Amino acid sequence: MIGLTIERLNGTKMTNKDIGFTVDKIEVSMPTMTHNFEQIEGRHGNIDFGSTLDPRDVFVRGYFQSFNKESFPLYRDRIAKFFTSTEPFYLIDSRQPYKRWLVKLAGDWTADREPFHNVGVVEANFITIGQPYATSVFTSLEPRRWAENAWWWGAGISWSDENFVYRTNNFSVPNWGDVAVNPRFMDLIIRFSGQSENLRIENFRTGEVWQYFGTTDESDILVISGIRSLKNNFGIVRDTNRRLITLAPGDNEFQVSGNIGDFTISFEFRFPYL
Repeated sequence: MIGLTIERLNGTKMTNKDIGFTVDKIEVSMPTMTHNFEQIEGRHGNIDFGSTLDPRDVFVRGYFQSFNKESFPLYRDRIAKFFTSTEPFYLIDSRQPYKRWLVKLAGDWTADREPFHNVGVVEANFITIGQPYATSVFTSLEPRRWAENAWWWGAGISWSDENFVYRTNNFSVPNWGDVAVNPRFMDLIIRFSGQSENLRIENFRTGEVWQYFGTTDESDILVISGIRSLKNNFGIVRDTNRRLITLAPGDNEFQVSGNIGDFTISFEFRFPYL
């Protein structure tokens, strides 16, 4: 049996079993791309200006059974409440419980009653919102427990003691997902605590450097969250080199410099999956 979980943006969850809905198909469309080419008169071929992934379609099919003909609208309305929302929400397929898709209903959908039966057949189409890939249900800083907290076959994770918290100047941050974690439109929070002067964080894998042209004491906390840079919750972007750090798929070799004595740095993000 296929299980379907819907998670609202406020964290509340509901499953298909909660409303008596049996799911027999969840299908995510294969990735497609839009290419940006330009042709120049007198020159053979074209010039590649990059490509982007298109939104993905998610198709859900299943059925429900009412007690009798008169109660059919009651059961149908439960399905409507399950799928309908003006806000995007997450879909989680029980066959891949470690990842979730941010979606909205796309166009018309049906919950038709079969003639002479009390069975409603449901077919609904969804479209991804934001990025055209799934993200891990749990973040890098949460414990990894097989099956118990959704990690499953295909997640690509390591069962080492990696906890994404580091206290040495040179370390490796793994991105077990399929695409880069880009803080411009994805969740990535880097936290540094400790004494420093002109702190510098460099990702050798991507060649990116973030630097703070200031000082911190042992009690201070620096946070790079998305495109924001904060010191004790106050913005410090103007005191930085105004650069960002991304995490390429695979291992990302880092070096921290400018620290004075002991420090702690952590990386909190969700792994992106195609």
